[in-house]
Amino acid sequence: MPMRHRARPAALGKILLLALALRLLLSLLSLLATGGDLSVFTAPDTASYLVPAGQLLHGRFSQGEQPEIFRTPGYPVMLVPGLLLGHPYMTAVLLQVGLSCLTVYLVYHIALLIWSDHGVALLGALLYAIEPLSIFYSSVLLTETLFAALLSAFLYCLIEHLKTRRIVTLVASAVLLGASAYVRPVSYHLPALVTVLLLVRLILAAPGALRRTLFVHACLFFLVSGGVIGLWQLRNKREAGYSGFAAVGDYNLYCYNASAVIARERGISWQRARREMGCEGSDAGLHADGKDHATQFQSMGQEARKIIRKHLLTYCVIHIRGILRVLLDPGAVEYLKRFKLYPATGGNLLDMLNSQGLLPTVVYLARGKPAVFFSSVGLGFGLGAYFLLLLFGFFSGMPVRNVPLALIACVNGWLLLVSGGPAALGRFRVPLMPAVSIMAGLGLYQVVNRCLRKLGGREPASLDSMLSRAASERLS
Repeated sequence: MPMRHRARPAALGKILLLALALRLLLSLLSLLATGGDLSVFTAPDTASYLVPAGQLLHGRFSQGEQPEIFRTPGYPVMLVPGLLLGHPYMTAVLLQVGLSCLTVYLVYHIALLIWSDHGVALLGALLYAIEPLSIFYSSVLLTETLFAALLSAFLYCLIEHLKTRRIVTLVASAVLLGASAYVRPVSYHLPALVTVLLLVRLILAAPGALRRTLFVHACLFFLVSGGVIGLWQLRNKREAGYSGFAAVGDYNLYCYNASAVIARERGISWQRARREMGCEGSDAGLHADGKDHATQFQSMGQEARKIIRKHLLTYCVIHIRGILRVLLDPGAVEYLKRFKLYPATGGNLLDMLNSQGLLPTVVYLARGKPAVFFSSVGLGFGLGAYFLLLLFGFFSGMPVRNVPLALIACVNGWLLLVSGGPAALGRFRVPLMPAVSIMAGLGLYQVVNRCLRKLGGREPASLDSMLSRAASERLS
């Protein structure tokens, strides 16, 4: 019996070491392959986080003389230690590698909360530890890794609260969810969605005192999470006259979503449409007509909504295609860029996907870019395995009324839904992969047990007991 308890942390520790080794190895190989070029850890959006991070050192959050409303302060805050140390890139990479390993740990504990089986939890953690896209973005100065860690921590705390009804875990989950919006505003509406889910749970719960308690908990969650987000919105209104949470939403709506609609309706390339709408370059169009930032962004958002409403069916098709890219993009191009095997800019694959569709793009890659084609096929098989295991776990006979799983499914379903559009890529799947790994871990557990049953002619065993037996044999 003591051996069994020692095997669990030992197995998790090895998985965490594997996760750490893979992430550090990729960073080291990237530096060796590029002669120590630290720019391999950056992306086109990295500068828009580093500039306000530098302003935070002087006690303000701004772009030039104007208050920063385009970006939120969550990710720039994480970049501050690196700026203080004089090594912003490597410090951020090391912090993100640690956060990614923390997410592996959280995946294990979330799965353990749901199924109370160490074997399932270990397999989920293992699948996340070796997931290629999560490994890659742990060493890119973008928001994905921090956002995934905060989202996983929120889910862990809230699921813990669902089981214990402890107020401290409820408040912690609300604060973490609010903080995640400061990293990526895509979770801005999640407090309302999660509150609705908590109220639905209330309706399904027993009447009387328990129902009143759950109602109070739901209200507390909404007040705390919404309050955390509302503070920044009030700041924007007071300092810049901007009523929204982050102007990046208005910019993306105009320069990506609306421009893709215009391109489709006029039969021109997406790049040409963006150019004609004044959206070339990361800062294009932001100071047009002498307007201040707030007025300019609000005008862009209003105009984009008019265009999308006028051509709603066209936009729906564009958005759904973006969702499919988020799900199916294997991320091979990003790895090739890292090792200078594909141009960092100017590849135009995204424009081709939006203008010509998936099949012509695949044919083009097979004929003209074999490295991209075959690496995408290889990583695509791995991604397909994750989704097959997820489906296998989903149809494995788990309880239908599993509130934690419903919560995870709704939160990640919402993130997937709002991630669609013409600019959608595989990187938007990174925050979804902890949930995918949790369900895929259950599927892999079922596959392993079925194989053992066929080979040994016995009923499926708990994987936890199998790990304990293996540890016992090694030490005997």
